[in-house]
Amino acid sequence: MDRAQGAWLYGQVLEQGARNVVEFGASFGISAIWMGAAVGQTGGRVVTTEIEPAKIQAATVNIAEAGLDGTVRLLGGDAVERLRDHPGPVDLLFFDGWVDRYMPLLDRPGRASRLGGGGALGDARGAGAVEAGSGVITWLRTRVVRAPRGCPGDPV
Repeated sequence: MDRAQGAWLYGQVLEQGARNVVEFGASFGISAIWMGAAVGQTGGRVVTTEIEPAKIQAATVNIAEAGLDGTVRLLGGDAVERLRDHPGPVDLLFFDGWVDRYMPLLDRPGRASRLGGGGALGDARGAGAVEAGSGVITWLRTRVVRAPRGCPGDPV
């Protein structure tokens, strides 16, 4: 995530007044840091997930060094399982993981109604190709806060 993308994400959190922010795919924690800085102003929290142990370790260090370990909670393991009982409504759901894991998370009963604010798609191209007619794109088009054209959050 570069500075412009992070600033866009930060702005989305503030614009929506998001307090319950969830990230699917922390990687090294950079996007969680941007969102964590923003929820510091909204009085919220970020819950982020990561499945790869080396990235969990790096993200944990990065989040702590940013002074956000009290605001950003990192859950290690499979996001679909770890977020199963996350309380809603979720004000902002940021997808930045493996695309083939999005629908199992979104398709859980009651999940769609618990997305209160909006969503943002991080890097669908890097995480795997998404066919234009797929269920993920259809689901997101009805609920996504779109990124500016050309930003990795622009799903089409």
